[in-house]
Amino acid sequence: VTKAMVAIRAFFSSDFTVQQIAEAKQEEIAQVISFVNMPNSKAKHLIRGSLDIVKDWGGDVPEKVEDLMKITGIGPKLAEILSVVNRRDAYSSS
Repeated sequence: VTKAMVAIRAFFSSDFTVQQIAEAKQEEIAQVISFVNMPNSKAKHLIRGSLDIVKDWGGDVPEKVEDLMKITGIGPKLAEILSVVNRRDAYSSS
């Protein structure tokens, strides 16, 4: 996962957005993560999930488990993990 994130950050730029992933071509993402198992499938789900986030949450990754599970490719286990690590209050400067 770490190697894939490093490759994706290098492809887009370190401060890429969900919108950029949603607009990417599946073939481009698959090429960037070609070292993982089933890169075409993973690229497709990454783009579909990003499209869900843009459409339903305006590009902001939701924090609630039930919302996270509405995103293509996210099941209960990943939703639980994301609900803990992707909290906006964890990134606030106050």
